[in-house]
Amino acid sequence: ITLRRVAGGVRLAVQDAGVGFHPGSPGTSKSLGLASMRERLRLVDGTLQIRSAPGEGTSVVAWVPGEKAPS
Repeated sequence: ITLRRVAGGVRLAVQDAGVGFHPGSPGTSKSLGLASMRERLRLVDGTLQIRSAPGEGTSVVAWVPGEKAPS
């Protein structure tokens, strides 16, 4: 897990070497985990990148813009 200031905002990265999954495939879980993360980042003009594959682990990177300097 890393949290850094970068490119005018804040970047949170979480990576593991777990079982992974197909990010584009609907899961069998009824949770809203990924959809909720995407929506929260959309509300603050952020971005979310998810990279995963079965047997390859998972990487989730969220970026949120920082405050704009006053004019």
